[in-house]
Amino acid sequence: HVILASCLVLLLAVALILSACNSGTEETHTEKQKRRPLIEIKNMDEFRRIVSASGDRLLIFDFYANWCLPCKELEPILEAVAWQKRDVADIYRINYDENNSLAERVGVRGIPFVAFIKNQTLVYSLMGLRPQKAYLEAISSFTRPGESSDSKATNGGALLDLSGPPASQSPE
Repeated sequence: HVILASCLVLLLAVALILSACNSGTEETHTEKQKRRPLIEIKNMDEFRRIVSASGDRLLIFDFYANWCLPCKELEPILEAVAWQKRDVADIYRINYDENNSLAERVGVRGIPFVAFIKNQTLVYSLMGLRPQKAYLEAISSFTRPGESSDSKATNGGALLDLSGPPASQSPE
């Protein structure tokens, strides 16, 4: 009985030490990204915060809908890409049906739509389902060391206007 009681006390002590080490620590954005490769964006405010704080990091936004079969096929592709490129890019998902004004601001005309944003600028986009290689090549082209994103911007390299309503809703 003494040995059993000693083992229980030892196990309790280890459990208390482990819980004390983990208490008070909040999961950082990087830790969340390691745990969950595709992070869901719920609204325009969250999108603005992420884009504003990203600095020179490449951000990728997948606009999808639950009813869209190509969107469902794209999700595992982007999960694999997110794990593979987590050191140079962050990949987010945005439900098109729940964020129409955000989608309009980014220029979404159909889904799936994947927007590549760097330095608060839409530098590239892909519409429709593409092979994994297309997403990997796009990421590589905007994350090569020593090149400025200005020299690589395509699709006009439009700086995103993240303030106010979408252009179509502006007062005339």
